[in-house]
Amino acid sequence: MHICIDGRILEGSLRGMGLTLKAFLESIGEIDSKNRYIILTNSRSQIQATFGSNFVFHEIYIPRGFGDVFVLPYYINKINPDVVYFPENIVVPFIKKSIKVVVTIHDLMFFTEQQRLFSRPWFGAIYRQMGSFIAFRRADCIHAYTNCIMELLKKRTVKRGTRFLVLTHGVPRRENIEETVFADVQDDRFFYTISGDTPNKAFSFLIEAYASYRRKSHAPLDLWVTGVKNRIKEDGVFYTDYISEAEKQFLLGKCRAFLFLSKDEGFGMPPLEALYVQTRSLLTNIPVLKELYAEVADFVEFGDVEGASREILKLEEKKKERFCDKQWLEQFSWEHIARRFLEELDLLANGNPLSLNK
Repeated sequence: MHICIDGRILEGSLRGMGLTLKAFLESIGEIDSKNRYIILTNSRSQIQATFGSNFVFHEIYIPRGFGDVFVLPYYINKINPDVVYFPENIVVPFIKKSIKVVVTIHDLMFFTEQQRLFSRPWFGAIYRQMGSFIAFRRADCIHAYTNCIMELLKKRTVKRGTRFLVLTHGVPRRENIEETVFADVQDDRFFYTISGDTPNKAFSFLIEAYASYRRKSHAPLDLWVTGVKNRIKEDGVFYTDYISEAEKQFLLGKCRAFLFLSKDEGFGMPPLEALYVQTRSLLTNIPVLKELYAEVADFVEFGDVEGASREILKLEEKKKERFCDKQWLEQFSWEHIARRFLEELDLLANGNPLSLNK
């Protein structure tokens, strides 16, 4: 089978979807040396040396927008693969009907979030909306990470015969952690969060809840924050600049508990990363987080500042609970996810069960 992948997110310092695609492709490379993969990128990817001879990286310049309409379809049709995979919400137009199309839809928040007219986020939302509209009408298989997102997708207008595939994220791979990275961080004496400036992250809600917790506590723990540019000043809150995956795993493993009080999420990867280093989380009870973490996390109602502050206080007052349910984590095995995904591609292309030579 000949598989083409839009790999433009595999450039520069990988974050978010780029890291996910990298781990996914590495897992495929470990179990499959039979099928041929062509990865289309804008520039030479730093990761390509880690793959076998059945992975080929093509460096072509594909600007967003114009390139999606003319450049990328041209190269995909010229390569003429059995399957083309789009890993970041969008499908480009003008793909030959003989080529099977698979797309991952991470979330649909770009349809509902309010953005300032003509701002960069507004243009970004329009770009993703147009790409996803094409995806709904062209994709032969739509992949989502959760049932919550899949149920929303099924309410959209999709072409007849489209297959739906729910496959979760994989457990992040452990990095070599230098304990001297944050020398001033006391083990088990702080909370940690990974947030952002977008409306769905609702960072101000977390800060309000934390401030209320500090007023209740006799010896409050500090809060360390990663990922926020628009920083809110508050006693006990410390912000990191950009940190590596190893540094993130260090903070996740050392904190008393991980706080993740979002208004909305497509998946919610950070709590899984926390569980991977045996740290429990306090989460908002939004559907996607309840679906994934109902058995292994504590929950609060989004917007309930006092309720959240009381739960944070409880976490301070009791010993840190080390999460060690390896059986629960097995469902997030990258090898399992890669095998199931390849089975779906093989069914689309050939109508036959997958046969790997490893």
